[in-house]
Amino acid sequence: CEDALAKSISDLMALVKLLREDIAHQREEIAYLRKLLENCAGCKEPTASNSLRIEPTCRTANPCYPGVDCFETMAGLRCGRCPAGMVGDGKICKPGVTCAERPCYVGVQCHDTLNGAQCDACPIGYEGDGRTCSKHNPCVDGPCPSGNFIVPIQSVQQYQRETKYMRKYSAKHA
Repeated sequence: CEDALAKSISDLMALVKLLREDIAHQREEIAYLRKLLENCAGCKEPTASNSLRIEPTCRTANPCYPGVDCFETMAGLRCGRCPAGMVGDGKICKPGVTCAERPCYVGVQCHDTLNGAQCDACPIGYEGDGRTCSKHNPCVDGPCPSGNFIVPIQSVQQYQRETKYMRKYSAKHA
């Protein structure tokens, strides 16, 4: 019985020795992990000195309207043109009229803007908003003598009495 007791104590001491070695090894691993965590740039609160700047890409953070091309530039992400029949900056697109639909009066310049097609002023001698223009009648402002009206004849403006008597209209009244 004493031999069995001595053997059990010897086995127990061997197990305690193994446990001490395991615990010492685990302490070393924990110290190593603690050191890694303390020096981990990704684990620290971001500051100006340690911040990691991850640039967005078209694949990870596409800001563009569905169907609009996304471009990665040095200045950041840029969106292409809105689809046909839509207006906007490429990020936000909404239905609208574009210059491709030719909304301006003949000969009037068109400009695509974020809010849609923008027409320049009507040609000289015409009035309107650039989309619809009509021939300007100078008599509306009152330069014609009573009973007379302006009749455009080619490029020379003349006025005519109701009696059909014709005289050249002075350019200073235009």
